[in-house]
Amino acid sequence: MGIQGLTSLLKKISPNSIISKSLFQYKHKTIAIDTSLFIHKFMYNHGNVINGFFHQIFLLKINKIQPVYVFDGKPPNEKNNVLKKRKKAKIDLEAKILNLETNLHKMEQIVIHKAGISTDANQQAGISTDAEQPIDITKKNELLEIQAKELETQKKKTKKKLKQLRRQVFHITKDDFKNIHTLFNLLNVPYYHAQGEADVLCVHLNKKNIVDACMTEDMDFLTHGCSLLLRNFNTFNTNITEYNLKQILTDLDITHKQFIDICILCGCDYTCKIKNLGPISALKLIKEHINIETIIEKCCGENQKYCLPIDFDYQKARILFDGSNVELNYILHHTKEVKLIKLRNFLKQHTKMKQEQIDKKLQMIF
Repeated sequence: MGIQGLTSLLKKISPNSIISKSLFQYKHKTIAIDTSLFIHKFMYNHGNVINGFFHQIFLLKINKIQPVYVFDGKPPNEKNNVLKKRKKAKIDLEAKILNLETNLHKMEQIVIHKAGISTDANQQAGISTDAEQPIDITKKNELLEIQAKELETQKKKTKKKLKQLRRQVFHITKDDFKNIHTLFNLLNVPYYHAQGEADVLCVHLNKKNIVDACMTEDMDFLTHGCSLLLRNFNTFNTNITEYNLKQILTDLDITHKQFIDICILCGCDYTCKIKNLGPISALKLIKEHINIETIIEKCCGENQKYCLPIDFDYQKARILFDGSNVELNYILHHTKEVKLIKLRNFLKQHTKMKQEQIDKKLQMIF
């Protein structure tokens, strides 16, 4: 989910902090990449994680950028409600797909049935001695034809909808993770395994100047303190969108601690939000009252504008976003050796690229 409404807030209040750039402008930079997010993105767009990751690494490498991938560990307990909602949404989606598949099957049976009726009617018309009957049969056939066309239109719409929904339902297997690790090892691409969430470790690497920027789609990287957030990566072009945290804080005229409070008020993964309090109001209230505590004191309660939820644990969310007192444990994996023969065979097995395509791309990056 990230931070609700943060993108639209920044586009309105801090447009200078959002810049479209070419990947080439990050030449000789090191970028931490949110692996789990791109696993889902590549499965949705390509149906093949290896194809997606190879083309991502290829684009970064030809632009002289060093990728560092970060895998998720166990999420904090505060995220359980969000994870439950996502699981329920997936179950509901699978039920919707099943319902559409059942309806499609019924439509196909009706079409077959009506086609049979039409054939019988034509046979009757051929042997009939009744002068008026062929006219009735003709009208009946015309009606059946209209109904058949309507059903065919409904079938096409249902098939299109099914195709869209099926793309959203996929399962990441242990083999998928194993293959991703193998690809990174064969390409000599370093990767980390976080014990907690990947975004926390990515931002930690950024704060320690181990990486220059973080690549993901989740806006809460900024909340964690990422100095440069890169979004909208696409394997089909070399443009990317950069969000600059320093410029954001300057434009909003707030501290990073206040920015964290704004993000919590907007709505985040770690706690519920105050109902009817949106991003613009959150910014206005923080600038007026400094922090969430004062907002609760002045604006929430009986005869006040906002009602404070019982389970609004903003203090725990703050700690998780700040991360300064959190001890991080993580493991770096780096083979430091490219195995071209094994890499060629692996790519041929796990992608749809032809051998000459594989060889050409590998020659460009090694």
